[in-house]
Amino acid sequence: MSLTGSSIATLVVFILSIIFVIRPLSFPVRLPRLGKRRVHINLTTAPIIAILVLWAAQCLGPRQIRDGIVGTDGVQPYNILILFFSLAYMAITLDITGVLQSAAFWVSNKGGDNGYRLFLYFYIMLTVLSVILGNDPVILSGTAFLVYYTKVSELDPISWLISEFAAANTASMVLFVGNPTNVVICEGFRINNAAFTAYTILPFLACITVCYAILFAQFRVADTWNRRRSVATTTSTPTTTAAIGDANTTAPSTTKDSESTQPESKEPRAHLPRQLRVHGNLDVRSVLLDPTGAWVGSILLAACLVTIIVVSFVHVDVWKISLPFAVAKFGWDLGWDHWRWVARRRRRRGGKKKEEEKGSGVEGKNGKDAERVVKDINEDEDEDEDEDEEGEGGLERVQEEMVLRQLRRGAGGGARKGLPASEAKPTFQEPESEQPEAQTQLQMRKSIDSTTPETRVNSRSNTDQTLVEPQGQASALRSLAFASFAKPTRNESPDHTHKPESIPKDDKDKDKDTNPPPPILPAHIRTKLKKWNTHFRKHFPTLRTALPRLPFALVPFAFSQFILIEALAHQGWISVFAQWLTTASNNNSLYPTIWLVGVLGVVLCNVSGTNIGATILLTKVVRASVARHGMPEHVERAAAIALAVSSNVGAVSWTFSASLAGLLWRRILEDKGVRVGQGVFARWNTGPGVGMMVVGCAVVCAEMAVLYRGVE
Repeated sequence: MSLTGSSIATLVVFILSIIFVIRPLSFPVRLPRLGKRRVHINLTTAPIIAILVLWAAQCLGPRQIRDGIVGTDGVQPYNILILFFSLAYMAITLDITGVLQSAAFWVSNKGGDNGYRLFLYFYIMLTVLSVILGNDPVILSGTAFLVYYTKVSELDPISWLISEFAAANTASMVLFVGNPTNVVICEGFRINNAAFTAYTILPFLACITVCYAILFAQFRVADTWNRRRSVATTTSTPTTTAAIGDANTTAPSTTKDSESTQPESKEPRAHLPRQLRVHGNLDVRSVLLDPTGAWVGSILLAACLVTIIVVSFVHVDVWKISLPFAVAKFGWDLGWDHWRWVARRRRRRGGKKKEEEKGSGVEGKNGKDAERVVKDINEDEDEDEDEDEEGEGGLERVQEEMVLRQLRRGAGGGARKGLPASEAKPTFQEPESEQPEAQTQLQMRKSIDSTTPETRVNSRSNTDQTLVEPQGQASALRSLAFASFAKPTRNESPDHTHKPESIPKDDKDKDKDTNPPPPILPAHIRTKLKKWNTHFRKHFPTLRTALPRLPFALVPFAFSQFILIEALAHQGWISVFAQWLTTASNNNSLYPTIWLVGVLGVVLCNVSGTNIGATILLTKVVRASVARHGMPEHVERAAAIALAVSSNVGAVSWTFSASLAGLLWRRILEDKGVRVGQGVFARWNTGPGVGMMVVGCAVVCAEMAVLYRGVE
């Protein structure tokens, strides 16, 4: 390849697009009629701008754009995206039913108040769920749950959140549908779906075990150092206070006064405490909003995964299997939501008639009439109220409220160890803006309790307080989730007064315009859209909650990455990279190739715009090495498995942009009022990431040594 202006420009523009993916940029622009707007150059727009620049400079043409969309060498981008979105929709709608929250409550009850045991149980639960559902649904629900759980339990959240992130991303390497990078590898190297799992299961087991060991060890070491520093600070405090007292000429104060003037030595919270302050049993069924939908979603998802694995032996495009299952799930959601909406309207009319006849709104057996009255009241309020809704709200908001209610009961319902029962209070405080809503919910619960016999369950500390809601009340709350939704607030953080000390905050205020720009749409159109959105949210709550969760930003990003890689190949850079790989691996030797691809995969995940871009690039490079430099078949297979390990492990590394899951994880934490800095993220992920990279490549080497014994 001879260097030309076009080839150099293509490489420079490609690198610049990666930089803006890692470090997004925004700047204000004043437009006619639209006022002052902000232009964002980020993961969605940067690759598209790069393609437009290269097309204008004639560094790529229509053929490269077509190849990036349709695919070459067996890699079909549309196949990958259809498969990923089909499975993502089924997994997200299953999560909306409350299955993941119920599993988390069950694990919390099994873990008890033993911090070490609960940390292990949560790690295992997140691993198993990520193997089945993939990392994105687990990140969506698991992150929010752990934020609430750690705040209510007064735990340092960083250890629990980092372990969740590591487990979810590592477990996605098992099934080829667990991560879009796995699909790229299977398509690019023509690996059977079942064979992919057979190759990756041993590296996964080794990586997930080593990851847990390193996480546990580094958090325990950090706790030991924190305790030592705390003890040193406490012992040095009296001497410092005495010296200050001797320097002053004031009269000596009493012991009580002197104690009150001494600085408080606040001991930092442990990352992994041995004993937890949560003693109450959590009601597992209370957060299962839709048991019927959970059963249907689980059956459809399991049937889809099994069918994909079985049919892979006859070489059928996987999107032809996953798409019909997703369409079936979509049809079920439409019909099920509509049926419940019609049933609610009929019950509301019947409830109004009964209320007029009986003159009382709360009568009946086992809380059934109370449940209907609660739904009637809330639905009437929803019908009459013009809601100003922005964001998802709906089921997601109700789900959060129900999880928080149960966690507060578990944290404050039982007497804590070492504290009298009178001092056992919930550690979680409601924001002031949500107090009226909380009082309204309390009045609802009182009205239900007046007709439903209380069911009291002993806590782990053998207290007499009620920790599990009465059965009728739990049923009413679950029905309330679909009958009417709490009005969403702009700030979804459940607690704005308490911030974790171990997580640094970004004190830089974002640029905000004092005068907001004028709206694009006229007022009457905005009003119609708002009413339509409110009606759609009430009529189809599952779809209204699931659709915004789908990773639509992946569509332009993935296609853009494929097109940019085709542009690099058109300019000859892929051939150059393939030559470098052949030379560095000692003419495509087995073990050097495994380690080179494994290490490069982890590094490129952090510097090439997510693990998707790194996987597409390395797949092209290895395939070019096979075509141009005669890489043996068994070495190609070993490189593919090493790339599968590194593309999943590479997400657990130094930058959020190493994976889309990392960007999603950070956004969820910011929405919940938790700030995790880039330095903190890299600090806690370096050990597990490096350890898993080394162990994973070593296991791949061992597998290839056994499978290809005697092959040169």
